[in-house]
Amino acid sequence: RLCRRPFASQRGTQAAAATLDGEAAWCRGLLAVPGEAEACRSSPRAGSSISLPAPVLAVAAGSSVPRRPRSQQSLPASRSIPNDETASAAVLPRPGVLSCSSFGSDCADEDHEVFKAALLELEFLEVWEVMTDPAMQASPRRSASAGPDEQQEGCLSTPAVPLLSRAQLADMLQRIRLRELPGGQSALQLCDQAGCHLQQRCSSLVRLPAPRGRLVVVGDIHGHLNDLLHLLDVHGEPSETKQYLFNGDFVDRGDWGPEVVFYIFCLMLLHPEPVHLNRGNHEDGICNSMYGFKAQLMSAFPSDHLELFSRLQETFDQLPLCHVIGDRICVVHAGLPLEPTSLADIAAIPRGPVVRPAQCQSDRIREGLLWSDPVGASFSRPSVRGAGWHFAEAVTHRFIADNGLRLIIRSHECVPNGFKYDHGGFILTVFSASNYNQVREGNRACAAVIDSRLNVSLKEAWNVPYVTASWVTATRGDQAAAMQSRMGAVGEWGAQSAVDKQAIATLRAQLGASAGCLQHSSSLRERTLSELRRMIFVARPRLLEAFEAADEMKVGTLSVELWVEVMATCFHTSDKFTWLALGQNRGSMDRDGQV
Repeated sequence: RLCRRPFASQRGTQAAAATLDGEAAWCRGLLAVPGEAEACRSSPRAGSSISLPAPVLAVAAGSSVPRRPRSQQSLPASRSIPNDETASAAVLPRPGVLSCSSFGSDCADEDHEVFKAALLELEFLEVWEVMTDPAMQASPRRSASAGPDEQQEGCLSTPAVPLLSRAQLADMLQRIRLRELPGGQSALQLCDQAGCHLQQRCSSLVRLPAPRGRLVVVGDIHGHLNDLLHLLDVHGEPSETKQYLFNGDFVDRGDWGPEVVFYIFCLMLLHPEPVHLNRGNHEDGICNSMYGFKAQLMSAFPSDHLELFSRLQETFDQLPLCHVIGDRICVVHAGLPLEPTSLADIAAIPRGPVVRPAQCQSDRIREGLLWSDPVGASFSRPSVRGAGWHFAEAVTHRFIADNGLRLIIRSHECVPNGFKYDHGGFILTVFSASNYNQVREGNRACAAVIDSRLNVSLKEAWNVPYVTASWVTATRGDQAAAMQSRMGAVGEWGAQSAVDKQAIATLRAQLGASAGCLQHSSSLRERTLSELRRMIFVARPRLLEAFEAADEMKVGTLSVELWVEVMATCFHTSDKFTWLALGQNRGSMDRDGQV
């Protein structure tokens, strides 16, 4: 979103320079993949204009690749965006965050260098959009430094809206089970209502008594709606004797992030006493923009996605960081900070946006709770994720002893069997998204159950299909007709949103059909084309408008040169981006050579 002039004023010219506030553009940290920060170098500030750093492209191409003229400034290399790709690498190999090592020898054809450079630039443009998105920098969110008293005054910084009734919330639950999303207005109401509930009833640390019946701790869901529905069907409806604690990372990765988070919000509002939520590292605007959730909102709510994204971030900012069950079991999303920490220290952390890099003790504690992982080594070290730490067993024993605890339950880490004990049995990891990253026959999922005597058991792990075949075989017309028949007189629910999500599912099925399952191809060529398809799909309204403006004769075709110009202008690619080579794989031409 660096430049959004009408296409007609840009044809035949270079993309105009984008002028942004220099500090705001990098204040959330850029972009250097851990271990590759040296690939990005900064240059002297030129006013407040910002360029896409050409050195990043040189990692792939082996030499500097000039970009469209914007200014001479590059962003600082000293900051990095945390990533959690490495957490699942040992279990589920996948392309992950782009790096030199990911190119290897997986593409031996003559176009290897072409696809290598193209993929790196596409990935970089995606992250650059995150850093320059106005929604990331202009949302009216509360400061993390706001005191508890200030945070409890009123309900967030959003306009007052009527509350959704219990009947409306129950109706949403049933419709989401049918893969139907609410309309934009209903989604905004739901976010505001959930945010007010969390703000008024919770704090950074929530203490719960021993459950009267049982409490189910649910690990990462990551947009896997099938897993969420499966575990609710197995364990039953929330009640006074059946509580749920969802331990963060509701969205990103999986395709049904909006459905999952709205379903959990509805459950919490319908059952405010037995349903509890913790914050994970993916309840964060930067992660949501990088790992799929924001793109899903753009697809499902084209008119309201910016406002909805902002409201969701405000709601995420109110999530607790930790729950303590019966004064003996501590439940956090990730792990522990390295410095000595008491439960009182956690309770004193002000809720709000995550501050990176950490500026004070509260920031360091929050970072540890959201990002850290236990390791078997005798010493602790910084995490390869780019945030948090790999903490040793001594850190666990100190935290357990200082706070009179018996067990720490955490999630955050994909484990093959859905659960894993560490540090002499004092740490239990539970992960509740099977077939993580859309891999067939991948990891199993599990949930931990705490009974009235604070005994912890692990129910049988499960593995459910990431995609049901019937979802991806229906045509767009069939899906729209079925949607309309279920809607009846309720006009608030948008059929087009469901059609778009069906199209995404069908697209993914087509991409994975040749491999027999829905997963990322290991071919560099396929990875490049897959990323290109995704970007085109998300940007289709903007592209259509630009193509129509370029088609002055209204004949429905463009010359190859003009097609390249439109694509380069809409996506702000460099002058040497290989649209011609990629177009041979994606475009179709008539007998006259027109696209």
